[in-house]
Amino acid sequence: MPSFNTVLLVEDNPGDARLVRELLKGKDIDCHVHQVGTLARALEVLGRTDELSPDVILLDLGLPDSLGLDACSSLQQAAPRTPIVILTGNDDEAQALEALRMGIDDYLPKQDIDGVRLVRTMRHAMRRRLNIEELLDSEARLKSIARALEEGRRQTEDELSRVKKELACRQSERAAVLDSIQSDMRRLAQAVTERRPLAIDPSTSPPRIGGGPLPTAGLLSQIAARRPAPDRQTLDLSAMARRILAELSASQPQRRSQLSIDPGLIEAADAALVEGVLRRLLDNAWKFTGTQAEACISLSAVRGERGPTVYRLQDNGIGFDLAGAASLFEPFQRMASAQGWPGIGLGLSVARDAVERHGGRIWAESAPGQGATFYFTLHAGNAGNAGNAGMRR
Repeated sequence: MPSFNTVLLVEDNPGDARLVRELLKGKDIDCHVHQVGTLARALEVLGRTDELSPDVILLDLGLPDSLGLDACSSLQQAAPRTPIVILTGNDDEAQALEALRMGIDDYLPKQDIDGVRLVRTMRHAMRRRLNIEELLDSEARLKSIARALEEGRRQTEDELSRVKKELACRQSERAAVLDSIQSDMRRLAQAVTERRPLAIDPSTSPPRIGGGPLPTAGLLSQIAARRPAPDRQTLDLSAMARRILAELSASQPQRRSQLSIDPGLIEAADAALVEGVLRRLLDNAWKFTGTQAEACISLSAVRGERGPTVYRLQDNGIGFDLAGAASLFEPFQRMASAQGWPGIGLGLSVARDAVERHGGRIWAESAPGQGATFYFTLHAGNAGNAGNAGMRR
Protein backbone atom coordinates (compact mmCIF):
# COMPACT_ATOMS: atom_id res chain seq x y z
CA MET A 1 0.00 0.00 0.00
CA PRO A 2 1.22 3.54 -0.66
CA SER A 3 2.55 5.53 2.27
CA PHE A 4 2.06 9.23 2.89
CA ASN A 5 4.49 11.75 4.36
CA THR A 6 2.47 14.96 4.28
CA VAL A 7 -1.24 15.54 4.84
CA LEU A 8 -3.01 18.84 4.19
CA LEU A 9 -5.85 19.11 6.70
CA VAL A 10 -8.37 21.83 5.77
CA GLU A 11 -10.24 22.16 9.09
CA ASP A 12 -11.25 25.26 11.07
CA ASN A 13 -12.20 23.39 14.26
CA PRO A 14 -9.10 22.98 16.50
CA GLY A 15 -10.69 20.05 18.35
CA ASP A 16 -11.40 18.11 15.15
CA ALA A 17 -7.89 18.89 13.87
CA ARG A 18 -6.38 17.56 17.11
CA LEU A 19 -8.53 14.39 16.80
CA VAL A 20 -7.19 13.68 13.31
CA ARG A 21 -3.61 14.04 14.52
CA GLU A 22 -4.24 11.70 17.43
CA LEU A 23 -5.91 9.08 15.22
CA LEU A 24 -2.95 9.06 12.85
CA LYS A 25 -0.44 8.99 15.69
CA GLY A 26 -2.33 6.14 17.36
CA LYS A 27 -1.79 4.03 14.23
CA ASP A 28 1.95 4.75 14.27
CA ILE A 29 1.67 6.87 11.13
CA ASP A 30 4.72 9.14 11.07
CA CYS A 31 3.59 11.94 8.81
CA HIS A 32 3.46 15.72 8.86
CA VAL A 33 -0.08 17.12 9.17
CA HIS A 34 -0.27 20.69 7.87
CA GLN A 35 -3.51 22.25 9.08
CA VAL A 36 -5.17 25.38 7.65
CA GLY A 37 -8.51 26.86 8.72
CA THR A 38 -9.85 28.33 5.46
CA LEU A 39 -10.18 27.42 1.80
CA ALA A 40 -8.27 30.56 0.81
CA ARG A 41 -5.29 29.52 2.93
CA ALA A 42 -5.40 25.98 1.46
CA LEU A 43 -5.32 27.36 -2.07
CA GLU A 44 -2.46 29.67 -1.14
CA VAL A 45 -0.43 26.76 0.25
CA LEU A 46 -1.12 24.56 -2.80
CA GLY A 47 -0.13 27.41 -5.08
CA ARG A 48 3.38 27.41 -3.60
CA THR A 49 4.72 23.95 -4.34
CA ASP A 50 7.98 24.79 -2.59
CA GLU A 51 6.06 25.21 0.67
CA LEU A 52 3.97 22.02 0.62
CA SER A 53 3.28 19.09 -1.67
CA PRO A 54 0.72 16.94 0.17
CA ASP A 55 0.15 13.25 -0.53
CA VAL A 56 -3.52 13.55 0.44
CA ILE A 57 -5.97 16.32 1.36
CA LEU A 58 -8.49 15.93 4.24
CA LEU A 59 -11.30 18.46 3.75
CA ASP A 60 -14.00 19.70 6.12
CA LEU A 61 -17.05 21.07 4.26
CA GLY A 62 -18.01 23.61 6.95
CA LEU A 63 -15.31 26.25 6.41
CA PRO A 64 -15.67 29.97 7.21
CA ASP A 65 -15.18 30.97 3.55
CA SER A 66 -16.82 27.98 1.86
CA LEU A 67 -19.83 25.79 2.53
CA GLY A 68 -20.74 22.45 1.00
CA LEU A 69 -19.07 20.99 -2.06
CA ASP A 70 -17.93 24.32 -3.56
CA ALA A 71 -14.53 23.89 -1.91
CA CYS A 72 -14.05 20.56 -3.69
CA SER A 73 -13.94 22.07 -7.17
CA SER A 74 -11.46 24.74 -6.11
CA LEU A 75 -9.11 22.20 -4.53
CA GLN A 76 -9.37 19.85 -7.53
CA GLN A 77 -8.30 22.67 -9.84
CA ALA A 78 -5.43 23.65 -7.55
CA ALA A 79 -4.19 20.04 -7.00
CA PRO A 80 -5.64 17.84 -9.78
CA ARG A 81 -3.33 14.90 -9.05
CA THR A 82 -3.80 14.84 -5.24
CA PRO A 83 -6.51 12.60 -3.69
CA ILE A 84 -9.16 14.38 -1.60
CA VAL A 85 -11.05 12.78 1.29
CA ILE A 86 -13.97 14.67 2.84
CA LEU A 87 -14.32 14.67 6.66
CA THR A 88 -17.67 16.17 7.64
CA GLY A 89 -20.06 16.25 10.55
CA ASN A 90 -22.98 16.02 8.09
CA ASP A 91 -23.90 12.39 7.31
CA ASP A 92 -25.76 13.18 4.09
CA GLU A 93 -25.92 10.28 1.61
CA ALA A 94 -27.04 12.47 -1.30
CA GLN A 95 -24.17 14.85 -0.67
CA ALA A 96 -21.75 11.92 -0.46
CA LEU A 97 -22.91 10.55 -3.83
CA GLU A 98 -22.60 14.00 -5.44
CA ALA A 99 -19.06 14.34 -4.05
CA LEU A 100 -18.05 10.98 -5.51
CA ARG A 101 -19.62 11.96 -8.83
CA MET A 102 -17.43 15.08 -8.83
CA GLY A 103 -14.33 12.91 -8.50
CA ILE A 104 -13.75 13.18 -4.73
CA ASP A 105 -11.98 10.04 -3.58
CA ASP A 106 -14.00 9.32 -0.40
CA TYR A 107 -16.53 10.78 2.05
CA LEU A 108 -16.30 10.07 5.81
CA PRO A 109 -18.69 11.33 8.51
CA LYS A 110 -16.59 12.49 11.47
CA GLN A 111 -18.69 10.61 14.01
CA ASP A 112 -17.91 7.29 12.30
CA ILE A 113 -14.15 7.50 11.86
CA ASP A 114 -11.45 5.79 13.85
CA GLY A 115 -7.73 5.42 13.28
CA VAL A 116 -7.98 2.20 11.26
CA ARG A 117 -10.72 3.47 8.99
CA LEU A 118 -9.07 6.85 8.45
CA VAL A 119 -5.69 5.39 7.50
CA ARG A 120 -7.24 2.73 5.26
CA THR A 121 -9.39 5.33 3.50
CA MET A 122 -6.40 7.61 2.89
CA ARG A 123 -4.30 4.76 1.48
CA HIS A 124 -7.11 3.50 -0.73
CA ALA A 125 -7.64 7.02 -2.05
CA MET A 126 -3.94 7.29 -2.91
CA ARG A 127 -3.97 3.87 -4.60
CA ARG A 128 -7.01 4.80 -6.70
CA ARG A 129 -5.35 8.03 -7.75
CA LEU A 130 -2.15 6.17 -8.70
CA ASN A 131 -4.22 3.72 -10.74
CA ILE A 132 -5.94 6.59 -12.52
CA GLU A 133 -2.59 8.23 -13.27
CA GLU A 134 -1.24 4.95 -14.65
CA LEU A 135 -4.32 4.57 -16.84
CA LEU A 136 -3.96 8.13 -18.13
CA ASP A 137 -0.28 7.55 -18.87
CA SER A 138 -1.12 4.31 -20.67
CA GLU A 139 -3.83 6.09 -22.66
CA ALA A 140 -1.37 8.82 -23.64
CA ARG A 141 1.17 6.21 -24.77
CA LEU A 142 -1.48 4.35 -26.76
CA LYS A 143 -2.59 7.59 -28.42
CA SER A 144 1.04 8.34 -29.29
CA ILE A 145 1.45 4.86 -30.78
CA ALA A 146 -1.83 5.25 -32.68
CA ARG A 147 -0.65 8.59 -34.13
CA ALA A 148 2.64 7.01 -35.19
CA LEU A 149 0.82 4.08 -36.80
CA GLU A 150 -1.57 6.46 -38.58
CA GLU A 151 1.35 8.51 -39.88
CA GLY A 152 3.08 5.33 -41.03
CA ARG A 153 -0.13 4.17 -42.74
CA ARG A 154 -0.51 7.52 -44.48
CA GLN A 155 3.10 7.46 -45.68
CA THR A 156 2.65 3.89 -46.89
CA GLU A 157 -0.51 4.83 -48.79
CA ASP A 158 1.26 7.84 -50.34
CA GLU A 159 4.16 5.64 -51.42
CA LEU A 160 1.75 3.00 -52.76
CA SER A 161 -0.11 5.67 -54.71
CA ARG A 162 3.16 6.96 -56.16
CA VAL A 163 4.23 3.43 -57.14
CA LYS A 164 0.84 2.76 -58.74
CA LYS A 165 1.10 5.93 -60.82
CA GLU A 166 4.64 5.10 -61.85
CA LEU A 167 3.53 1.57 -62.76
CA ALA A 168 0.64 2.97 -64.82
CA CYS A 169 3.09 5.19 -66.73
CA ARG A 170 5.41 2.28 -67.36
CA GLN A 171 2.51 0.12 -68.53
CA SER A 172 1.44 2.90 -70.89
CA GLU A 173 4.96 3.12 -72.28
CA ARG A 174 5.17 -0.65 -72.65
CA ALA A 175 1.79 -0.73 -74.41
CA ALA A 176 3.00 1.91 -76.88
CA VAL A 177 6.17 -0.06 -77.59
CA LEU A 178 4.30 -3.36 -78.00
CA ASP A 179 1.79 -1.68 -80.29
CA SER A 180 4.64 -0.33 -82.40
CA ILE A 181 6.42 -3.69 -82.54
CA GLN A 182 3.27 -5.59 -83.47
CA SER A 183 2.41 -3.16 -86.25
CA ASP A 184 5.98 -3.20 -87.54
CA MET A 185 6.05 -7.01 -87.57
CA ARG A 186 2.78 -7.22 -89.49
CA ARG A 187 4.04 -4.77 -92.08
CA LEU A 188 7.37 -6.56 -92.27
CA ALA A 189 5.70 -9.92 -92.84
CA GLN A 190 3.47 -8.44 -95.54
CA ALA A 191 6.40 -6.70 -97.24
CA VAL A 192 8.55 -9.83 -97.21
CA THR A 193 5.68 -11.97 -98.53
CA GLU A 194 4.81 -9.58 -101.34
CA ARG A 195 8.43 -8.46 -101.89
CA ARG A 196 7.40 -4.82 -102.18
CA PRO A 197 8.74 -1.66 -100.52
CA LEU A 198 6.96 -0.31 -97.46
CA ALA A 199 5.44 3.17 -97.55
CA ILE A 200 7.68 4.67 -94.90
CA ASP A 201 10.17 7.50 -94.71
CA PRO A 202 13.43 6.26 -96.31
CA SER A 203 15.39 8.84 -94.33
CA THR A 204 15.41 6.41 -91.42
CA SER A 205 18.00 4.43 -93.46
CA PRO A 206 17.08 0.91 -92.36
CA PRO A 207 18.55 -2.28 -93.84
CA ARG A 208 16.71 -3.59 -96.90
CA ILE A 209 15.09 -6.93 -97.70
CA GLY A 210 13.84 -7.62 -101.19
CA GLY A 211 14.25 -4.03 -102.26
CA GLY A 212 12.07 -2.62 -99.42
CA PRO A 213 13.24 -1.00 -96.19
CA LEU A 214 12.49 -2.66 -92.85
CA PRO A 215 10.01 -0.80 -90.62
CA THR A 216 11.52 1.20 -87.79
CA ALA A 217 10.38 3.23 -84.80
CA GLY A 218 9.51 5.94 -87.31
CA LEU A 219 6.28 4.02 -87.89
CA LEU A 220 4.94 5.29 -84.56
CA SER A 221 3.49 8.32 -86.32
CA GLN A 222 1.67 6.05 -88.81
CA ILE A 223 0.42 3.89 -85.96
CA ALA A 224 -0.93 6.98 -84.19
CA ALA A 225 -2.82 7.96 -87.33
CA ARG A 226 -4.80 4.68 -87.21
CA ARG A 227 -5.81 5.06 -83.55
CA PRO A 228 -9.16 6.47 -82.39
CA ALA A 229 -9.35 10.24 -82.22
CA PRO A 230 -8.59 11.76 -78.81
CA ASP A 231 -11.57 12.16 -76.48
CA ARG A 232 -11.41 15.94 -76.17
CA GLN A 233 -12.87 17.57 -73.08
CA THR A 234 -12.19 20.84 -71.25
CA LEU A 235 -9.08 20.40 -69.08
CA ASP A 236 -7.31 22.61 -66.56
CA LEU A 237 -3.64 22.02 -67.46
CA SER A 238 -2.57 24.36 -64.63
CA ALA A 239 -4.22 22.19 -61.97
CA MET A 240 -2.95 19.02 -63.61
CA ALA A 241 0.65 20.29 -63.66
CA ARG A 242 0.46 21.51 -60.05
CA ARG A 243 -0.76 18.09 -58.91
CA ILE A 244 2.07 16.28 -60.73
CA LEU A 245 4.70 18.67 -59.34
CA ALA A 246 3.27 18.25 -55.84
CA GLU A 247 3.73 14.48 -56.15
CA LEU A 248 7.31 14.93 -57.39
CA SER A 249 8.12 17.36 -54.54
CA ALA A 250 6.64 14.96 -51.98
CA SER A 251 8.84 12.14 -53.31
CA GLN A 252 11.99 14.20 -52.51
CA PRO A 253 10.99 16.65 -49.76
CA GLN A 254 14.63 17.53 -49.05
CA ARG A 255 15.01 19.24 -52.44
CA ARG A 256 14.62 23.00 -52.86
CA SER A 257 12.52 24.07 -55.81
CA GLN A 258 10.91 27.12 -57.38
CA LEU A 259 7.86 25.95 -59.32
CA SER A 260 5.84 28.36 -61.46
CA ILE A 261 2.62 27.33 -63.21
CA ASP A 262 0.64 29.96 -65.10
CA PRO A 263 -3.02 29.93 -63.99
CA GLY A 264 -5.90 29.42 -66.39
CA LEU A 265 -4.23 27.05 -68.87
CA ILE A 266 -7.51 25.64 -70.21
CA GLU A 267 -7.48 23.30 -73.19
CA ALA A 268 -9.86 20.96 -75.02
CA ALA A 269 -7.91 17.69 -75.10
CA ASP A 270 -7.85 14.04 -74.09
CA ALA A 271 -7.30 13.89 -70.30
CA ALA A 272 -5.28 10.66 -70.20
CA LEU A 273 -3.06 11.61 -73.15
CA VAL A 274 -2.36 15.16 -71.95
CA GLU A 275 -1.61 14.01 -68.41
CA GLY A 276 0.86 11.56 -69.95
CA VAL A 277 2.55 14.40 -71.84
CA LEU A 278 2.80 16.65 -68.79
CA ARG A 279 3.89 13.84 -66.48
CA ARG A 280 6.74 12.78 -68.80
CA LEU A 281 7.95 16.32 -69.43
CA LEU A 282 7.72 17.28 -65.76
CA ASP A 283 9.35 14.00 -64.68
CA ASN A 284 12.29 14.82 -66.95
CA ALA A 285 12.47 18.43 -65.73
CA TRP A 286 12.45 17.28 -62.09
CA LYS A 287 14.99 14.54 -62.76
CA PHE A 288 17.49 16.62 -64.73
CA THR A 289 17.39 19.53 -62.26
CA GLY A 290 18.45 17.18 -59.47
CA THR A 291 22.02 18.52 -59.40
CA GLN A 292 20.93 22.15 -58.99
CA ALA A 293 20.91 23.85 -55.58
CA GLU A 294 17.36 24.94 -56.41
CA ALA A 295 15.27 23.47 -59.22
CA CYS A 296 13.43 26.05 -61.34
CA ILE A 297 10.56 24.64 -63.40
CA SER A 298 7.85 26.67 -65.12
CA LEU A 299 4.86 26.01 -67.37
CA SER A 300 3.38 28.82 -69.42
CA ALA A 301 1.55 29.35 -72.70
CA VAL A 302 1.65 31.67 -75.71
CA ARG A 303 -1.70 32.09 -77.41
CA GLY A 304 -1.49 32.98 -81.09
CA GLU A 305 -4.09 35.15 -82.76
CA ARG A 306 -5.01 32.48 -85.32
CA GLY A 307 -2.79 29.51 -84.59
CA PRO A 308 -3.00 26.99 -81.72
CA THR A 309 -1.81 27.75 -78.19
CA VAL A 310 1.87 26.89 -77.66
CA TYR A 311 2.68 25.46 -74.23
CA ARG A 312 6.20 26.03 -72.92
CA LEU A 313 7.82 23.97 -70.15
CA GLN A 314 11.19 25.31 -69.03
CA ASP A 315 13.78 24.10 -66.50
CA ASN A 316 17.29 24.96 -65.33
CA GLY A 317 18.61 21.40 -65.57
CA ILE A 318 21.67 19.92 -67.25
CA GLY A 319 20.41 20.66 -70.77
CA PHE A 320 21.66 18.96 -73.95
CA ASP A 321 23.31 19.72 -77.27
CA LEU A 322 20.73 20.26 -80.02
CA ALA A 323 23.34 19.37 -82.62
CA GLY A 324 23.10 15.72 -81.56
CA ALA A 325 19.39 15.68 -80.83
CA ALA A 326 17.98 14.51 -84.16
CA SER A 327 16.57 11.38 -82.51
CA LEU A 328 15.47 13.06 -79.27
CA PHE A 329 11.84 11.96 -79.68
CA GLU A 330 12.57 8.47 -80.99
CA PRO A 331 12.01 5.48 -78.67
CA PHE A 332 15.04 4.10 -76.80
CA GLN A 333 17.19 7.09 -77.83
CA ARG A 334 18.94 9.03 -75.07
CA MET A 335 21.09 12.14 -75.21
CA ALA A 336 24.75 11.89 -74.22
CA SER A 337 24.12 14.24 -71.30
CA ALA A 338 21.45 11.85 -69.97
CA GLN A 339 23.79 8.89 -69.65
CA GLY A 340 24.01 7.75 -66.05
CA TRP A 341 20.52 9.06 -65.22
CA PRO A 342 17.60 6.64 -64.72
CA GLY A 343 15.38 5.96 -67.73
CA ILE A 344 15.28 3.92 -70.93
CA GLY A 345 14.52 6.64 -73.47
CA LEU A 346 10.77 6.15 -73.96
CA GLY A 347 9.23 9.17 -72.22
CA LEU A 348 9.65 11.74 -74.99
CA SER A 349 8.60 9.34 -77.76
CA VAL A 350 5.37 8.57 -75.89
CA ALA A 351 4.82 12.31 -75.28
CA ARG A 352 5.34 13.04 -78.99
CA ASP A 353 2.88 10.26 -79.89
CA ALA A 354 0.20 11.76 -77.60
CA VAL A 355 0.77 15.27 -78.97
CA GLU A 356 0.61 14.12 -82.59
CA ARG A 357 -2.61 12.21 -81.91
CA HIS A 358 -4.09 15.63 -81.11
CA GLY A 359 -2.76 17.00 -84.40
CA GLY A 360 -0.13 19.04 -82.57
CA ARG A 361 3.66 19.25 -82.57
CA ILE A 362 6.42 19.09 -79.97
CA TRP A 363 9.95 20.52 -80.14
CA ALA A 364 12.75 21.66 -77.87
CA GLU A 365 15.40 24.30 -77.23
CA SER A 366 18.45 23.62 -75.10
CA ALA A 367 22.18 23.97 -74.59
CA PRO A 368 24.49 22.00 -72.30
CA GLY A 369 24.37 23.37 -68.76
CA GLN A 370 21.64 25.91 -69.64
CA GLY A 371 18.50 23.91 -69.00
CA ALA A 372 15.89 22.86 -71.54
CA THR A 373 12.64 24.27 -72.90
CA PHE A 374 10.01 22.04 -74.48
CA TYR A 375 7.17 23.42 -76.60
CA PHE A 376 4.05 21.61 -77.71
CA THR A 377 0.65 22.29 -79.22
CA LEU A 378 -2.51 20.23 -79.01
CA HIS A 379 -4.22 21.35 -82.22
CA ALA A 380 -3.24 21.39 -85.86
CA GLY A 381 -2.11 24.69 -87.31
CA ASN A 382 0.84 27.06 -87.55
CA ALA A 383 2.12 28.06 -84.12
CA GLY A 384 3.50 31.34 -85.45
CA ASN A 385 6.66 32.73 -83.85
CA ALA A 386 6.14 31.10 -80.44
CA GLY A 387 9.15 29.00 -79.62
CA ASN A 388 10.29 29.26 -83.20
CA ALA A 389 13.88 28.34 -82.46
CA GLY A 390 15.12 24.91 -81.57
CA MET A 391 14.39 21.47 -82.85
CA ARG A 392 10.94 20.77 -84.35
CA ARG A 393 9.06 17.52 -84.73
